[in-house]
Amino acid sequence: MADQVDRQSRDMTLVPRIVEAVNTNLPSYYRTLQNIATRNGFAYSGELRRENYEAMYAVAEKYGKLNR
Repeated sequence: MADQVDRQSRDMTLVPRIVEAVNTNLPSYYRTLQNIATRNGFAYSGELRRENYEAMYAVAEKYGKLNR
């Protein structure tokens, strides 16, 4: 995002949404999929893997606050 987006847009709009996605939305999404699978009696082995969302994690770490 460096040199591609103005600083104010990055810091006030994009980064907070990306951080929220990494910290909250992605984990919740995978929990929901697991709950649906369990409720319907079928196996689901999906898991949140950082490598699938590396660009989002990189932005969150560089410009925001990432929960560990």
